[in-house]
Amino acid sequence: YLSSAISSLWPSCSATYYDGSTWPTFISALTGSDWSMCIVAAINYTSTTSSDWAALVNWYTDYAKLHFFDWATNYGYSTGLINAMGASSPVTMGFTASHYVWDSGHDIVQGIDPWTLDMHGWGFGVYHERYNWSTASPVTGWTASETANQAGILEAENEEGVITGLYESFIGGGQEQQLWENVLDYMWTGGWIPGEPPYVTSMDPDDGDTGVPVDTDIVFHCVHDIHPVDTDTIVFTVEDTSRRSGGRALGSDSTLAVGRADPRPTGEISGTLGIDATDPKDVLCTFTPDEDLPVDLIRCTVAAGLADNHGHEMPDDFVWTFTTGNYSVEDTTWGAIKAGL
Repeated sequence: YLSSAISSLWPSCSATYYDGSTWPTFISALTGSDWSMCIVAAINYTSTTSSDWAALVNWYTDYAKLHFFDWATNYGYSTGLINAMGASSPVTMGFTASHYVWDSGHDIVQGIDPWTLDMHGWGFGVYHERYNWSTASPVTGWTASETANQAGILEAENEEGVITGLYESFIGGGQEQQLWENVLDYMWTGGWIPGEPPYVTSMDPDDGDTGVPVDTDIVFHCVHDIHPVDTDTIVFTVEDTSRRSGGRALGSDSTLAVGRADPRPTGEISGTLGIDATDPKDVLCTFTPDEDLPVDLIRCTVAAGLADNHGHEMPDDFVWTFTTGNYSVEDTTWGAIKAGL
């Protein structure tokens, strides 16, 4: 699942894998390396020493993006790393328990059904860990409220690493790869590969539509393929283009208006924007005008700066237009709008 997740997120990524029998080789390769990310599955039969763990602490401090999974305390050698990442005193679970998600919107568990996070891995002889936390931030646990010794997944103290007491390949429910992708993607904060911004799609009315009823709501989606969209960055405006300052337009009554005075010279149409973030990666936006739309060329704009929760911003305004009623447009510039019926 880890390999599949890496291939899905970053097809060109170069990954090297080590098993328990090659731990010294792994430590040697890690020391002084420029790897972008490190995943450590510390298992109780791995032969390690305190100096090995010191190397891991140094790597975490220098490079930040470390996922430390511990399914059974490793002779106390892992204590320094656990403490550095902001947790302490892992407690081994020798039982299965329903796994609650305290922050269901968190990147790490986004899209994962909390009821599939049962620790069935113990059936394979795997004993998962739960942690106290100090400067780490708990994400999930085994109780309905946040209590000490109950965190199963934590954000590391540096907000770029992850500590888990469960192995993502053993969570059950068929969502193992998705959880791996969430963990890996959380650790990536934009420094590894260029981050793509969200985009606007599925507009209704769509760009170029004509004869749109004047009592129509305007619908569009703000979408990101990987990250949740930051709904605070959605800025939407609707304009009646004939009412723009200095505009030139032919209205439905066939009268020509040139630079006419207007109480709203920018032509902005007032209304309410409803945001449905049930799916945070596909946010449904619905603009309901306060009054019927004018019979005109209507210009819609989602402002530049639309961002995901990692700060990747759409660089330019996204604009589309449609016409209402029996209004038709032959040619349009900001200097003049030539229209005919």
